[in-house]
Amino acid sequence: MTVIHTSTSFFSKSEHLSRYLSRLPKAYGENILFFALAASKSSESELSALVSKLTSFAPLNVGCLSASVSSKPTLICCSLAVFDKSASAIFRSTIPGRAEPQVGRWHAFRKKGQTIPPPGTFSVGLKENIDWEDVWKRDVGSNDLPEGLNDLRPESVTGVTYFSDSSPEGLSNALNALPGADKLGLIASSTPFLTGRPFTLFHNGQIHSGGAVGVATTKSGTASSVEFNGLRAITPALTITGSDGNLVQELDGANPSGLLLNAIRKSGAGEGLAQNDEYFMGVLKDDELWQVYRIMSGDPSRGTMSLESGVAPPVGTSVKVILLTLPPPER
Repeated sequence: MTVIHTSTSFFSKSEHLSRYLSRLPKAYGENILFFALAASKSSESELSALVSKLTSFAPLNVGCLSASVSSKPTLICCSLAVFDKSASAIFRSTIPGRAEPQVGRWHAFRKKGQTIPPPGTFSVGLKENIDWEDVWKRDVGSNDLPEGLNDLRPESVTGVTYFSDSSPEGLSNALNALPGADKLGLIASSTPFLTGRPFTLFHNGQIHSGGAVGVATTKSGTASSVEFNGLRAITPALTITGSDGNLVQELDGANPSGLLLNAIRKSGAGEGLAQNDEYFMGVLKDDELWQVYRIMSGDPSRGTMSLESGVAPPVGTSVKVILLTLPPPER
């Protein structure tokens, strides 16, 4: 199995992340750690300690600093993926992408005596049989794979996942040499006010301000499982008997919002700091929680329940109402 573990967790204090890492199996630290850390409200020393904990947990690591989750700006958020090092490889790319556009007059940087065509004209001769794809790719680097990928057999690579600065075109172009691989590229968050760097990327404990870092997998047949930590079911299994768009209109033929309110009262979930409670509709598959939808609102008079999704689960889907209690905000 190429992917051993994935998780996204929220923490109110930096030491909670350390405790979480200490509870993970030690075998995870012997493999490749792929992580994104959001801790914009942490001090410089706290942020440094968090990064140190992550990079020391697994010496083989790639990651980035990310923007905070908008709905939980005061919480530390950490997403982890552990890859089997026997079937994966990490890489660091410095292949340049498209240059940032220069703001100013078009002739401001010309050399004395040099004639520069005005904007809107081409710098290549227009003739028949032009390879336009080659023209567009001239400013996004060569097709050479970055270090860490160039030793792999192209046909053996099944997937590439990476964090990049805002100019990933060069790497994206180079990855065309891996025709059988699925590619997922994520632009890292801008961090000039957090670390003084335009971007903050990590590769084996080293910090980089640009380029890209990532993981390539070399075995197919990946299996995975999902755990929803911190969620508590407050209803038994129910069946959706009416839905339209993102609205659930009936659960077991009854008023969904009414069922939710009754479940909150019976479970005692409405007591205490209710503003820190969030409710979800969890879809069951083989009696196990498989997918969750955040409940945005409900109308007890009409009975409809609105989900944070374009489309609600279809009629006949087995679901439970789930409660997530978040820690109170720090003052």
